[in-house]
Amino acid sequence: MDIFPIQVQANILYTIYQHSRITGQKSRLLKKHMAHFDTITGVIARRVMLNYRIDQDVAREILPSSFSPQLFHRYAIGGLCLMQFADIEGNFLPVWMGPNTDAVSYRIAVTWEEDGEMKSGHYIPRRESNSFLNRNLGDKAFTGIVSRSKFETTVADKVISMKVVGIDDRSEIEFLGRIESEMPNNSVFSTLEEVSEFLRKDSVGYSPALENGYYHGLETTGLYHGIEIDPTEWVVEPMSIGIAESTFFDDRKIFPPGSIEVDSALVMQNVVHSWNSRGPISAGCDPRKFCNLQGFKGLTTSNV
Repeated sequence: MDIFPIQVQANILYTIYQHSRITGQKSRLLKKHMAHFDTITGVIARRVMLNYRIDQDVAREILPSSFSPQLFHRYAIGGLCLMQFADIEGNFLPVWMGPNTDAVSYRIAVTWEEDGEMKSGHYIPRRESNSFLNRNLGDKAFTGIVSRSKFETTVADKVISMKVVGIDDRSEIEFLGRIESEMPNNSVFSTLEEVSEFLRKDSVGYSPALENGYYHGLETTGLYHGIEIDPTEWVVEPMSIGIAESTFFDDRKIFPPGSIEVDSALVMQNVVHSWNSRGPISAGCDPRKFCNLQGFKGLTTSNV
């Protein structure tokens, strides 16, 4: 397919994918080329990591049963990862996301047992993107539930403003921060090195598979797909926070008053990276129910 222009490749692949959803049959061509998305490389122009400290019992309630919250000083740590891509390449579809792609991941740091060994990473219940293929290929490229959203990003000197707006024009996320030289005094993390290492060491995120989805030809109902980010270098800067709003983390039906607080924010810029697919695991929860996340707007397969 490399003989076709990029947009033609995208249209062909998406047409095959839509046909497979309607007929319930997996094209050999689709299976062949989905394998090429096991590794995606590129450059992240900007990656803002907004962190929340969460009551561990509340966090445990919203996680699939096989995941446990990873604690830091008795708190579970969750947050948002807001990314602006400068360049993305798949093995057969060069620059398929384009230079103006934005995405956000909702995350909670977790531990789980795998093959008799304790593992740690992040549970990613939802992703949002303005990318055509990212949304429509969902678990084929970036794992999990991917919803359509509009992104507004403004950078002026050391000030970064990011806003995510849903298809109903409702504001989902709003962030305003300034790059600083030191961590805020009220963070559960005492130093930049401490929070940096906490996030760096757990580069794998697992997301619920789409209903009747496939992973390399295997039905994925009840499974969680993993993807690992591997930056060539890890350099973060702390930020002071002016605005931090999220319809998910601010939802008091999910997080009762007093159970969650904004903790800190970090930013990485111009990061060469790769995203590597990791095999699916079972986390003991039907992904169609999304465990206890029904209060999270849009968490239904019909909206994908």
